[in-house]
Amino acid sequence: MRPGHRGLLTVVMFLLTLAGSGDMVGQVFRQPSPGDVYREYAVAIDLSGDAWHVTNAQAVINYPGSAGPYPNPINEISIDAGALSGATRAEAILTIWGGHVGTTGKQIAFNGNAFLNIPELQTTPTAGQNYMNQVNVTIDVPVGHLNEGINTFQGESGGQTAYNFGWGTWGLYGVLLRVYYDPATKAHVTGAVTSPATNATIGDNPTVTASVTGSANRVDFVAYYDGYDSDGDGVYLEYHNDYHMPKFGAMTIQNHVGTATASPWSVTWNNGIVPDQSGMRIVARIRGTDGVWYVTQPTTNITLARTNASVVLYKPLNVGEREWAKGDVDDGVHPAGYQIQDISIPSTANAVSASALIRTWHGVDTEDPNHFVRFNGYTFPTLGDSYFPKLDILTVPVASLTAGTNSFTFYSEVVDHHGIEIPWPGPALVVRYSGSGGGIGASITSNPVNQSVTVGQTATFTVVAGGTAPLSYQWQKNGADIAGATSASYTTPATVLADNGSTYRCVVSNAYGSPAT
Repeated sequence: MRPGHRGLLTVVMFLLTLAGSGDMVGQVFRQPSPGDVYREYAVAIDLSGDAWHVTNAQAVINYPGSAGPYPNPINEISIDAGALSGATRAEAILTIWGGHVGTTGKQIAFNGNAFLNIPELQTTPTAGQNYMNQVNVTIDVPVGHLNEGINTFQGESGGQTAYNFGWGTWGLYGVLLRVYYDPATKAHVTGAVTSPATNATIGDNPTVTASVTGSANRVDFVAYYDGYDSDGDGVYLEYHNDYHMPKFGAMTIQNHVGTATASPWSVTWNNGIVPDQSGMRIVARIRGTDGVWYVTQPTTNITLARTNASVVLYKPLNVGEREWAKGDVDDGVHPAGYQIQDISIPSTANAVSASALIRTWHGVDTEDPNHFVRFNGYTFPTLGDSYFPKLDILTVPVASLTAGTNSFTFYSEVVDHHGIEIPWPGPALVVRYSGSGGGIGASITSNPVNQSVTVGQTATFTVVAGGTAPLSYQWQKNGADIAGATSASYTTPATVLADNGSTYRCVVSNAYGSPAT
């Protein structure tokens, strides 16, 4: 299930504002918008020592000599001379490991200025800091906190709650700064996505092309669709890309449509794990030879419909807040050492191939020669990376699929070492069917629109969804089902002040894939 697509009820004087979801509700990882003009500066933190490690003071009290240095290490990132002239705003994209479950108060400061809060996951059923995660997070950075030339930055951590590790800790692997400008006053290249066009239908491995006006040296294509959440914030319907760098690698865009570095500005989109759907969009981010980026307007209402085939994404159904396979971890549901996450497949008839998408932290578990990761009865070859996050896309034998409940099983028997973490929102399975046998999973293609009402008035939210009929709808308030609210639109009762802060969302489902919310 993908939390998001919700409305928020707030009070201003006697005005109640119910905010429709927008594209970014639930996201902690924000994307630049069409028309934006900016520069980018990135640094990958040295992982060979403690430079990436962020702790709180309690760490050195409880674990002197083994918890890393405190105060936390100071790292550096450079900004070009003149780059802050005319800047209207700035933001930082962080790639972080969530660390000890229950670690609170994650912060970062630039150049000795005030610490900036790093938001927790917004899509989890309970408090975000209680979840295993590897996530890209976007935070606003005051322009006045930055310098041209060398900038220093330092992480900070609050304490740790819930599981009695005794100290708060998390990992900061990389930082990407974006410095934005007024497009009307900042010179920049321009361009447009020329293929696929708005309202186009595409199939497997389409060609994606942009036109560019001005001198450029790079075009990144990014698509908006309902697909696997590689950035880790639990939102599946979004513009898809992330900045989770490989171990000892650069912090650069990945898991996007593709990158062209010369004219003609064209790539082949390897979209084999993207499920069939409508309502997709594609933008191009164009970098001029002067280092200034421009984001095109999107081509919209693109439909992905394969010829004599269909692809379905099955999402996990029961991801807990501490998905940690470790010999001394018993979550009250699974035996010690095990974590099991289920998916439901309505039918395996006409299935021709399947792929598992599995994100882990320390998935290889070098301390335990008996560890394994399985899908039903099939054991995967070695996956993951030692003490580091990794996304693996692995072939699953079709013979291992079963109609009904299917399970990913993670096992590690270590006690004195780390074990295997399975970051939020868990693994997923992509199945390709011949013909239309797989159907198309439910997906929300248009989100609720923000509204403002006065106390005593009602508000109406509407979603537009696609997928193989029939579609089922269930609206929720504060995570609880609303009785009888089972259509594409929902009108609230007359609002009262007590409704302040309530959230509304719609869960749309059909027989194919996991629910879209």
